[in-house]
Amino acid sequence: MSADEVRAVYEAGFGRSDEDLVEAGCQACLTSGSSGTTLRGTLMGWLGTQRDRRNKIAQIRWSVAFSVSLVASTVLLRTGVAGSAPLKWAIAVLPIALWVCWLSAYMRFLREADELVRRIHLEAIVVGFWTGTGFGIGYPLLEHAGLLALNPSMAIAIMVAVMLLGYAVGRSRAGKRYR
Repeated sequence: MSADEVRAVYEAGFGRSDEDLVEAGCQACLTSGSSGTTLRGTLMGWLGTQRDRRNKIAQIRWSVAFSVSLVASTVLLRTGVAGSAPLKWAIAVLPIALWVCWLSAYMRFLREADELVRRIHLEAIVVGFWTGTGFGIGYPLLEHAGLLALNPSMAIAIMVAVMLLGYAVGRSRAGKRYR
């Protein structure tokens, strides 16, 4: 359904609920590339259906909680604030538990996503994964050729950053391809 068709349905009414009209508008945004001029219209088109938006917002919340806990845990463990072993273990396990919650929310988002949204995200995941894998395989070889050697923690952090960058590029390219 194009943006013009959605506008015509909205103006005519045809007994459809506002939720149906919003969802139809979101689908038009995804398929036609026309997301309106408002930020709300752009975000609605980017996130697919109302269910997609709800699931993506839950995933983003878990992502923020995981990220904050990871930074806080790293600072607390490196500065030695946590003295006892059980407290250190609890601090170390918290980000892992939140990561599992994030993964669960992301899997729910993908399972329940609109077919086009799912396809875009899966293509982005593939690009991100293989970009990170290429870095993980290639960098040690480049170290043997004379590139600066990284400690394992730094190499993993950079590999994750490369994966995220690959995901973002894959998401952008797939989104443009299916407009």
